[in-house]
Amino acid sequence: MKHHKSIFDFTDYRSYLNGALPVKGAERGARTRLASFLGCQNGFVSQVLGGLADFSLEHAIKISKFLQHTR
Repeated sequence: MKHHKSIFDFTDYRSYLNGALPVKGAERGARTRLASFLGCQNGFVSQVLGGLADFSLEHAIKISKFLQHTR
C-alpha cells in the first residue's frame, strides 16, 4: 500500500487509516482485505473507522503488518 502522508503526520489512528484505506480508486477494497486479514467482519472495520468501536492492540500489530510498516 502506498501512502501520501507519513504516519507521523497524524495524531489519530482513524484519520491515518481512513487515508490509508481508501474506498475509491485503485486501492478500492483495501478495507475488505484488511477485515479478512484481521479475521473480522467488514462492518467492524467500518465501525472502528467511523469512531463507534476501537481496534485492539493485537489488531494494531496486524494492521501494521498489513500496511507493510517498517520498524
